[in-house]
Amino acid sequence: MRYSVIIQNKENKYTGILRYGEKKNAWQLPNLELGPEVEVPLNGETRRLGELVEEFMRYDPIELKNSFDERGQLEIGQYLFSQLFEKINSTDAKHFLLEKDVDLRIVTSDEHISRLPWPLLANKGIFLSTVGWSASISSRVDIEDCELPPSPRMLVLAPQPAKLERTQAESHLEELGNKLSESDHRLAWGRNLRLARTLDEFAKLLKHDNFKPEIVYYYGHGTDDSQKAQLRFAVGKKRDLRDIPMANFALFFRKMKVPLRLAYINCCYGDAAGFLGAGRQLGDFIPAVIANRTVVEIPVAQAQAIALWESILLKGTPPHKAVSELYVNMGDIDLSVSDVRWIAPVVHCHYDKWKANPPSPPSRMVHDPFWHLKIDRVAQFGTVATQTRQMLRECKPRSLAFVWYGKKGQGIETFHRRLNVELREDNPSAFVFEIRPEWPAEFHNPHRSIVPKFGWI
Repeated sequence: MRYSVIIQNKENKYTGILRYGEKKNAWQLPNLELGPEVEVPLNGETRRLGELVEEFMRYDPIELKNSFDERGQLEIGQYLFSQLFEKINSTDAKHFLLEKDVDLRIVTSDEHISRLPWPLLANKGIFLSTVGWSASISSRVDIEDCELPPSPRMLVLAPQPAKLERTQAESHLEELGNKLSESDHRLAWGRNLRLARTLDEFAKLLKHDNFKPEIVYYYGHGTDDSQKAQLRFAVGKKRDLRDIPMANFALFFRKMKVPLRLAYINCCYGDAAGFLGAGRQLGDFIPAVIANRTVVEIPVAQAQAIALWESILLKGTPPHKAVSELYVNMGDIDLSVSDVRWIAPVVHCHYDKWKANPPSPPSRMVHDPFWHLKIDRVAQFGTVATQTRQMLRECKPRSLAFVWYGKKGQGIETFHRRLNVELREDNPSAFVFEIRPEWPAEFHNPHRSIVPKFGWI
């Protein structure tokens, strides 16, 4: 069930409307004590809400030790819950408070309200995020259905400026590519997954007429001082550092012919800057935006990303539900409520129904899910596979080049996928990288065009 809380600030007085189902089903919340100057009980003291929000965004371990420990998180969550729900006195309200699957949307144009840690909502000593509730932010009352097409095109940005700490992007992106391509062969590098490591490559890909992404994934460094948010890009062959404000980053995508459906900004402080953060700048025109409120460590950032992409792309889970599942399964990525970073990812969304077209899972009745690829439709396959296996088995690397061609419907696509699958089965520790260069536009005239190379590495 979805519930929307529309919160407004008029002359520092906060009011709200809680809606569910049809618009006529609503409760008025005439006096919400949620302003930055409001004092809330916390570990035997009283603290201002605005001060707590700033501490959370800065993520200073010393500051957080006494305010966002387990007890502090619970008390903050129960206070937020009391403001939204405990003043409602009706049979319907009592019923929905017992629900375990709630899609809660906080709809507001107030910067302070959007920064509050809503996933900490707690009732009777239980964090509701750990029992299936999701709490997302939206700046728009109007919503619309959103559909993610089959095998969506994803633009991955993984800049590594020369003078900044290594993000370990290579291993992360290899794992991501393997995870996705095993279930959907179109979700592979060079096909529906495209990578840009520098600002120059990013700009070039956006101008590419044949690749219009439906998803953008930024994995790298971010910087913020609660007043601005910037993504840290590498420029040129020397990978010089250039900081791009989030508002400028959003401009790259606003005028795309194929609109983005989803953006995931996986960096520190991507959503900490309020109006200038990823959620507001990108969420204004992208139906779903996932970003981090605070600091994230590399192992956790990578584990969360793999879990999210697997859930959204391979299982068809809506983004708000996928992030909620991260909270439920925080132990799987070595997080606990003792560290408030367990609620670092935040969702901004303005979609109504989310429709996905995930790849069909293999039938449980089929022992080998790739059996249909192993029907030899291409005579050359035996030569390619045998010689490649021999080279790898004998550990004698040499240069092997094979050229094949055909028309649509002649099994070339099956040949490619089969070779990928069988080489992985024989060498599970190896990584198969497929090169698919574009044919020159004038290839209809072979005397003017020569394709220099094509193959597998």
